[in-house]
Amino acid sequence: MSPVARSAAKANVFFNFAGLLLFLPFLDAFSFRLISVFGDSAYAVAWSHMIFNLVIGVVFMLSMRLWLPILRRWLHVDPMH
Repeated sequence: MSPVARSAAKANVFFNFAGLLLFLPFLDAFSFRLISVFGDSAYAVAWSHMIFNLVIGVVFMLSMRLWLPILRRWLHVDPMH
């Protein structure tokens, strides 16, 4: 695996784990609401996945200036190259 691919995989794991930590306090209410709206658990799972990815993507894109220095240090990425 190339260094760039390895860095991308690590960053993806970091964002998903951080997103999980952000969503955990709301998980019960979020799950109950989706199941009550859709009734079918398969639809609830699909929608929860999409909502999670959209919310976490927007949150991290809006806060990228905060995360970029941390990721560069963690992934050993030189910003000049």
